[in-house]
Amino acid sequence: MEFEFLKKKYNLPVMPGLHWKFMRMRPVHFPTIRIAQLAMIIKSFEHFVTMLEEKEPGDLWIKRFMVKPNDPFWDTHYHFTSKSPTAVKLIGRSMASVLVINVVAPIMFLYGKLQGKTTLKDYAIDLLQQIPAEANGIITQWKKCGWQIEDAGQTQGLLHLKKTYCDQRRCMHCAIGLKVLQ
Repeated sequence: MEFEFLKKKYNLPVMPGLHWKFMRMRPVHFPTIRIAQLAMIIKSFEHFVTMLEEKEPGDLWIKRFMVKPNDPFWDTHYHFTSKSPTAVKLIGRSMASVLVINVVAPIMFLYGKLQGKTTLKDYAIDLLQQIPAEANGIITQWKKCGWQIEDAGQTQGLLHLKKTYCDQRRCMHCAIGLKVLQ
């Protein structure tokens, strides 16, 4: 009902059902579930800017993102139309960590920069250092090269190095690349 009103008001297009991707993923990761979880996150973060300024610890931020859809409809559905066995569709700790790393910390840093609040910028970096290192293919490759990676701040730095230097084949402009080539 509400979507029909907003669709008409803002001339929103309807995404064809064929564009929804459900193949090769677990049901808890279906886009329908992620949309319901996102709606709950948005509702939970009404006072997001105030929360940024309170400089809460990383673990609390992670717990805030570990939500399940608020509507009981999603307890028995993975799709909009077909019913499924009852299951809790909670955002897991690793996904919540990724959201804090890639959403909260960058927004906190940018907000601190735009508002001239150096302490907030510093805390955004501290926040990344409070969160355990990410586990992904790129970080696994760094570990195979002997790197000891302890926190999300380090993983973000290594991801940036790979994107900026390794992927661009700019080894000669990178201190690590130069060392490896010697």
